[in-house]
Amino acid sequence: MMSMCLNINGLAIFIVLIAYRLASFTSIPKVFPGMQSKHDNGVFLVGKQEAKSLSFKTIEMMKPGDKDKADIGEKRGLHVSCGATGVKSFFYRYTSPLTGKLAQVKIGNFPQTSLAAARLKLNELKLVRQDGRCPATELKQENNCAQSRLNRPKWLN
Repeated sequence: MMSMCLNINGLAIFIVLIAYRLASFTSIPKVFPGMQSKHDNGVFLVGKQEAKSLSFKTIEMMKPGDKDKADIGEKRGLHVSCGATGVKSFFYRYTSPLTGKLAQVKIGNFPQTSLAAARLKLNELKLVRQDGRCPATELKQENNCAQSRLNRPKWLN
């Protein structure tokens, strides 16, 4: 009888502890990495940080050693990285439909490739991806074909 009473008391204490933990989590944003939630002012939350859409100024202000910047919303997948020499490059990062692994395709360098042009190229690459094809694999095949045309012997008639 005594053990039954302890189990019920233990269960009651356990339930109170769970309720306390749940109540304390209400101040934590309901967004986890990889999920997006629109805020009142149009800013998306990712984890505990606010993420804003890429802008010319954001890219221009990047310095060597900075973390990669990523676009959000419909332009998701567009990343900008700043190399050790200060060269800023646009990339499309996605999950390959063939291997299921993370893959990336270089779109171009900033400022030779504008943000608007990078977003247009991103949309083209996303269409290829939606067709079930891998953009990185297709670009490699195109480059191999172009290289083989340059390297083939020129026959004289």
